[in-house]
Amino acid sequence: MGKLESIWQALKQSLVTTLEELPQDDQITFRQPWLSAETRHLITESRSIKARGLDTSINRELYQSLKCEVQIATRRNKNSYLMNICSEIQNHAVNNNSKDPFMKIRSITQKFKPRHWAIKGQNCLNTELDKIASIWKDYCIRAPMLLSETWGITRKNRAYLEEVQVAIKKLREGKAAGLDKISAEVLQVLDNRGQKIMHTLCQKIWKTGLWPEDWSTA
Repeated sequence: MGKLESIWQALKQSLVTTLEELPQDDQITFRQPWLSAETRHLITESRSIKARGLDTSINRELYQSLKCEVQIATRRNKNSYLMNICSEIQNHAVNNNSKDPFMKIRSITQKFKPRHWAIKGQNCLNTELDKIASIWKDYCIRAPMLLSETWGITRKNRAYLEEVQVAIKKLREGKAAGLDKISAEVLQVLDNRGQKIMHTLCQKIWKTGLWPEDWSTA
């Protein structure tokens, strides 16, 4: 665990130092055009506090407070946006303009896709987040043995470099950096040397069933 942690800390420190030396771009791209200037300011402030780190109780409380404010403001902005569209649809209907109402109705009636968190355990389907996390952790610890017993996989390198590169490439962009201050975009621009270090980390995680402390903190 000590060597694994030291490799990650060395890589993290190198990336954080590089980021601090680069000119900072405070412009955040928002996908929702209906967010108000006030809501965007709250989101920016919330991301800034999270990027500075949530290692103190004051920062954690402030972040949680801002997070609640963002949710309330976002919901209020969206409701206002939908009310305006409904008003426009009504006005178009009065004027016998059918094309614009159709396009507006289509834009706000996308198919609802509920989010489900579930994983099958030994005897039942688990939907509680704590149990899901526990099952995944147990699986990660037992994965090498399961692969060897089930499919006879005994390859020396448990994770190929190409697999790590593909996984990094597929990371979701636009998410705020966590306590380590490293976002998905930063990992995606790693050079060949940085990718090899990540590959080494993944190999050690696979073999030991352990991972850096930062990776287990949301």
